[in-house]
Amino acid sequence: MFAALPGTVHAAITDGLAAQTGQTAAGGQYTQQFQEWMQRAQAGDARSQYNVALMYEGGFGVKQDFTEALRWYRLAAAQQHADAERSLGLMLEFGRGVEHNPVEASRYYLLSAQHGNAKAAFNLGNCYRLGVGVERNDAEAVRWYLVAAEGGEIDGQVAVGVMYGLGRGVARDIVEAVKWYRIAAEGGDARAQFNLGLSHERGDGVPQDFGAALRWYRAAAEQGDATGLRAVGVMYALGRGVTRDPGEAARWYLMAAEKGDPIAQFNLAAAFETGRGVDLNQVQAVHWYRKAGEQGIANAQYNLGVAYESGTMGVTKDLGEAVRWYGRAADQGDVAAMVKVAGFYEAGVGVERDLERAARWFGLAAGRGDLFALERLGDVLWAMGDFDDAREAWRRAGGMTTEQAAVARLQRKQDSGPEAAATVN
Repeated sequence: MFAALPGTVHAAITDGLAAQTGQTAAGGQYTQQFQEWMQRAQAGDARSQYNVALMYEGGFGVKQDFTEALRWYRLAAAQQHADAERSLGLMLEFGRGVEHNPVEASRYYLLSAQHGNAKAAFNLGNCYRLGVGVERNDAEAVRWYLVAAEGGEIDGQVAVGVMYGLGRGVARDIVEAVKWYRIAAEGGDARAQFNLGLSHERGDGVPQDFGAALRWYRAAAEQGDATGLRAVGVMYALGRGVTRDPGEAARWYLMAAEKGDPIAQFNLAAAFETGRGVDLNQVQAVHWYRKAGEQGIANAQYNLGVAYESGTMGVTKDLGEAVRWYGRAADQGDVAAMVKVAGFYEAGVGVERDLERAARWFGLAAGRGDLFALERLGDVLWAMGDFDDAREAWRRAGGMTTEQAAVARLQRKQDSGPEAAATVN
């Protein structure tokens, strides 16, 4: 996991207004407040200039106007108002009321951070980690994340933990990572609670403790965090820190899946396909495999390929669709999917016959240690007239001499009948 960029600029606006007024944004309650702040802003008060800018940007008590917001932020920033400097950086980074300018954005984040704004220090850390307006530099990212973290910014605390956990910009130190996760988790951050739970489950930086892992996962789940919800489901599925309960696992998977967690979607699909913890329901299985597959889960993509190839799980047989899903899994390095795609191209089933593509996919799978793919590569190379390389592929696959492998393979193909080469495996 990695601490994300801050929420929308609009969220920053409402947070800022709440801090200044003790109110939440609703209706026209800010109209009078806007007039009071405008009067002081025109007299040069930096804090009022910042507040006026917030209201223009959010459209609270006045018509939304990014240009005016930008103008008042600049006036406040010119007086070294740290919150205004950060807000100006956000507008420049995201192109609100001004042309997108990441270099200027990072400069204002730096000014704001230097003037004590911990959130700006976190923004600046992100700039260095991602190369936004500055050269990518993980060490600088960690330095600014630490400034944010030590200033009480939870996003910074999570980010420091992640950087230590990954060893990015700093020597890898799981114990230090866990320390920062715990600080953020105890401050109520769901991402940190999940990461701390994962640390306890794996025994990374702390003694392995499934009970503690489950408690932290639940803490994240109670805040609606999808990864936390899914993790609780996994604990029930495996019986870690709790009595094994496939039905309860599926219930937690469903909550996480409905929030868009792709791994939970896959797990839920597998439960519906097998009837593990839920009633067997292939329509639901395909539905959730598709959701997970569209989010890049290779196993889900492969399973959809199987369904469309065989016409099972309630879908109509469609070899073109099967190739498409196998192809998406293969593109992510799934070896079984690579072999499937190669077989379709070899046979010209669901796609136009293309031996060069078949050889490429068999070769990629063979390069990952699949001996069956290596043997099939030999078949395709033989069909292409590349007899020497075909013999070498068969030899490597069978551990025999080149000639022994060639004779054995050709004999097997003869024995299996004339349709063997057109079979999709």
